[in-house]
Amino acid sequence: MNKKDNSDVFSSKEDNKKEDVLNDHSSHLAENDQVFILSNKVSSPLFKPEIDMTWLFLIGLAASLRIYNLSTPKAVVFDEVHFGKFISYFMKNRFFFDVHPPLGKLLYAAAGYFSGFDGSFEFDKIGQEIPPNQIHHVYVLRLVPSLFSVFLVPVVYEIILELGCTYWFAVLGGVLICFDNMLVVQSKFILLDSIMLFFIAFSICCYIKFVKEYTRPFCFYWWVYLVSLGISLTATFSIKYNGFLTILLLGGIIAYEMWIIMGDVTVPAKSVIYHMLARTGCLVVLPLFLYIVQFYILLNVLYKSGPHDNLMSSAFQRTLEGGLSTITQNQAEVVAYGSQITLRNTHSKQCWLHSHQDLYPIKYPDGRGSSAQQQVTCYAFKDVNNWWIVKHPDSDNLMTDFPPRPVKNGDIIHLVHGTTGRGLNSHDVAAPLNPQFMEVSGYIDHNVSMDAQLGFRLQILNADSSNIWKAIESKVRFVHVNTTASLRVTGQLLPDWGFHQYEVATDRMVNTEESIWNVEEHNQNISLPSNMTEEEARAILANQNHIEISDMTFFQKFWELQTQMFKVNSMITQEHVYASRPFEWPIMKRGIAYWIDTKSN
Repeated sequence: MNKKDNSDVFSSKEDNKKEDVLNDHSSHLAENDQVFILSNKVSSPLFKPEIDMTWLFLIGLAASLRIYNLSTPKAVVFDEVHFGKFISYFMKNRFFFDVHPPLGKLLYAAAGYFSGFDGSFEFDKIGQEIPPNQIHHVYVLRLVPSLFSVFLVPVVYEIILELGCTYWFAVLGGVLICFDNMLVVQSKFILLDSIMLFFIAFSICCYIKFVKEYTRPFCFYWWVYLVSLGISLTATFSIKYNGFLTILLLGGIIAYEMWIIMGDVTVPAKSVIYHMLARTGCLVVLPLFLYIVQFYILLNVLYKSGPHDNLMSSAFQRTLEGGLSTITQNQAEVVAYGSQITLRNTHSKQCWLHSHQDLYPIKYPDGRGSSAQQQVTCYAFKDVNNWWIVKHPDSDNLMTDFPPRPVKNGDIIHLVHGTTGRGLNSHDVAAPLNPQFMEVSGYIDHNVSMDAQLGFRLQILNADSSNIWKAIESKVRFVHVNTTASLRVTGQLLPDWGFHQYEVATDRMVNTEESIWNVEEHNQNISLPSNMTEEEARAILANQNHIEISDMTFFQKFWELQTQMFKVNSMITQEHVYASRPFEWPIMKRGIAYWIDTKSN
């Protein structure tokens, strides 16, 4: 390092003294911390000015195996049914949900876009024949993982060299990776594994090269390897969340390395601060920025309603073109007495408060009795039986007054089922599946000592200064007046008599996510005064606020999508039917049938 470079790092009066401190620091680490200085040889540049014939040989050999005959089979293979379908949604700008970050799908979508793929072929099932006019597009899509797998080979070769092994040992490692049957097969199809393996290996390579620049901290190549490490770690994590294991491995080593630097008395305090800032910027701030950017691209590309809308909140769905936004575009914002509404569970199961004419069984299989009143459930599909009317407890009017009288935070309301006319009721009767909760029913007077208890106090969790209940925007709880328990979804499906819909109950533990609801669809059947025409009423109501599309910020959407991804991921507890353990791999005890030809197999 020259004196000019040293002056940016170390604070000292004389340049020679600075160099002595740096040399002492480097030799101290080299002698005492061999876990980091893996070879005494200084790392070679990542991009060499001369041509490395071994690189060219390994790349050519890998390409001949991986790129050859990519269009075969001319059918959908294994998980291409998922990722191919995602790419087709990208081409149509339709929103979809996946439990992994979007970088891998974005790379495929870019390849599909440049190949002219329009998404008309949707990869519907494994074994589906690829139409002749789509083979070119599928070839280009399959080329993406193949290229990443091709460049995995020289990266592994470079890692072995940087570890201090001999040239021929490194060549052997590259050749073994080149001919590995599993890597070759995976690289030929539209999967994420080949891309993730490349970035894992590239991260390790960048880290080793970065470590070997310890004798020249803050030089050009030191920065190149550190920035490259941050980018490659982000890419590893952004292909699949499994890549977090690579971040734990290298992040832990880097944290320990930083601890060694902080404890080294030969390193000036100012230099320690520079080291810490450099690593924080390149390995924390830069990855976080890149991670957010890919979701920004995703949410801007997928702006239309898609097949997975119901996994997201009503507010999120409202921002998507052609879905819920079309239904709610002109509905009134303020929920009033007499409003007709559908109530969606906000954070738990994707379902709507529902009732139908069927009654609870008089006796359950465990011998417990029910109220034998009308069933109230949470139904996972839009249905006419999801509609409820907001009624004032002191009035029998089911029409909306003119002008509408808003429902406010803290008001006591009744909810009347739209098609059966039964009032939403709860009482001290055990719920069907969870006896610790209380039953919710559509009240029927069976001439027994079981009075109607229809009052629910409205709690608006995100109320503004007006305290008015708003459609879609307001997150609310309904606290039963008589039992002080909140209306919630238990998450369990009722048996045959309940048509396998979700159980609804009231819970004395009020503050749970499962008890949060929001109005999704909203109508007002306004009762006009006898001396007022419809034109006059419209003129008065024209000043009312209506729901506007796209009022959710990017970061609100980003956070909701992240939360939902982790929530769904945590629910995947069962192993894949074809899963195998590492100890089974050498003996090939079991495998996966990627594809079976319907004619020759």
